[in-house]
Amino acid sequence: MQAPKPSKKNTNTCTDLDPEAAHRSAWVKSTKDLFLNKALLSDITFVVKGVSVPAHRVVLITRSAVMAAMLDGKFRENDLAMIELPDVPLAPFLILLEYIYTDSCNLKDTNAREVLVLADRFCLDGLAARCEQFIIDSMPGLGVICDNEEFVESILDVFMFAKAFNSQYLTMWCLHVIATNYTIFEKTPEYNTILKENREYIEANRWLPRSYLKILNSYRARGTIVIPDRIQRHCPKHCGCTIL
Repeated sequence: MQAPKPSKKNTNTCTDLDPEAAHRSAWVKSTKDLFLNKALLSDITFVVKGVSVPAHRVVLITRSAVMAAMLDGKFRENDLAMIELPDVPLAPFLILLEYIYTDSCNLKDTNAREVLVLADRFCLDGLAARCEQFIIDSMPGLGVICDNEEFVESILDVFMFAKAFNSQYLTMWCLHVIATNYTIFEKTPEYNTILKENREYIEANRWLPRSYLKILNSYRARGTIVIPDRIQRHCPKHCGCTIL
């Protein structure tokens, strides 16, 4: 008698693997389906770029201190059923609402910088942190950073954006990259302009450190150069870059 063939159906479900994660996933989905940008039980409407976006005051007030002050305080919006936001882009605002309603969001297909600006505006630190990390993870050249104009420009661009919107974590990450690749950024015109106020930090954390260069120069003065293996952090391709 021939043995029965094993079923190809995967019997492992999210509940089998992680009941808590499965429950949260189901809750997020049901919340989005029922309430996010839905008219059901909504008591306030935002008008963003001509599009009406229904919402719920109690959710907004609970999740955002700025929303609470705006909708439950002495501002004129407290008595309005429809609030127009003429300077807010639609897609990032919907991401903001998704985070407010579900404590989760997908930044993959949106402009994380625009979402970060809104997160700062409405004092949503958790969303701001997610945007900062997403921007960092999206940067080219992480791991091995090559000495090229595109890399320098992208880091300086993110740095100026972070400074403009008081993004401290993103600012410190940029300064770390700049200090670690000191020999690259020292040659740029921006080193004496936009980086001027941060030069103390960059100099203190630069790579290669001045102490190492002092030892290296002493070896050179003797006619012999010995570079310990633990000091060498440069790319094996010898392109002038530094491995983080």
